[in-house]
Amino acid sequence: MYELRYALIVILLSGLISPLVSCAEQGEEIKLPSPLTKEGRPLMEVLKDRRTVRSFSNKELSQQELSNLL
Repeated sequence: MYELRYALIVILLSGLISPLVSCAEQGEEIKLPSPLTKEGRPLMEVLKDRRTVRSFSNKELSQQELSNLL
């Protein structure tokens, strides 16, 4: 589960948000759902256990996943 979150962050940062950038460049507003903030572990625990995950996927992020990451 936590590896998936890290992988999603890597995917997000690796350029799969280009459609959002293109919409932003055109001045188009994108409404995202509210982030889910009640899930997961405390921040300090996550930082302590963090590690690099080097697996990528071509699967697009859902609007909810994107909202949680942003």
